[in-house]
Amino acid sequence: MIMKGENMALIQRTEMLKRFPTSDFPKINPSLTTLEPLVRGSASDRVRFFDMAKQAETAGASSLHLDVFDPNYLKKVKGNENNPVGDNMGVFDPKLVEQLKKAVNIPIDVHLMVSPLTRNGCEGFRDYILEFAGAGADFVSMHWGAFEAAGLEPDIFQTVQDVKERCSISLGIAFNHYESIPSLRFPVSFRGLFDFALFMTVIPGAGGKPFEPKGVDNMCFAATGDHPAFRDVLMGIDGAVNNDRIGEMFLKGGKWFVVGSYWFGPNGNYRDLAGMERAYDTLMNAAHTTTWKDIKATGD
Repeated sequence: MIMKGENMALIQRTEMLKRFPTSDFPKINPSLTTLEPLVRGSASDRVRFFDMAKQAETAGASSLHLDVFDPNYLKKVKGNENNPVGDNMGVFDPKLVEQLKKAVNIPIDVHLMVSPLTRNGCEGFRDYILEFAGAGADFVSMHWGAFEAAGLEPDIFQTVQDVKERCSISLGIAFNHYESIPSLRFPVSFRGLFDFALFMTVIPGAGGKPFEPKGVDNMCFAATGDHPAFRDVLMGIDGAVNNDRIGEMFLKGGKWFVVGSYWFGPNGNYRDLAGMERAYDTLMNAAHTTTWKDIKATGD
């Protein structure tokens, strides 16, 4: 939790978060989850992890993304019934965020794929978020489906309000591709509660999953502005983002893109700084040059 003695840091973070969503420029949010083997490895591997995080910043990243995997929730996600899922809650923890904040000067985005029941209910989940905020996380998102699976979806709003009363942090809500936004019922109080929304375009839980275009449809519906719950909310996309897809995602309202292996390299074949810079250039070029005509030509 942010204490009174840290008022200057609080002001600086608040001002940074206010500036972050305002530009229409695409924001690249490399997923450090791709580098998880380095965190679990030797001392030299961990040094390399922080070096690569700094290189990602140098290459143009607007923020850095951390996925926190809780198997208690992920096993309940449609598509994961018979698939192995990740469990890194003991690795991607507040202590790692604290160390990252000393290594980079861009925001840290923590994506909690975590059941509130794993944290002993909503109060425990609230305190979990506050631990990440106290460690320096700038953005934290939680899954609508995690609260729904626990039978606690009405309590998500009070949880968010409790967090915002205690610290300065941007909070987001994440949706899986099959959780159709038009069919979900949000109370009036939902408007203005969340600062960003994250739309999954893969089944969460492990890397290498196929692209799920319904996630883009969800984001597009939310981004039109017709749904009051999502007005003035930063729209993020998470999963299978590459130069072939980012243009359409950007045209349809996406502004913040979680990029994994396309940025850092696949299967442990990690890119150097020049490789990350090339990834940034190709993503930005694709985002700015794709037209609606291009999308129609591909039949999307």
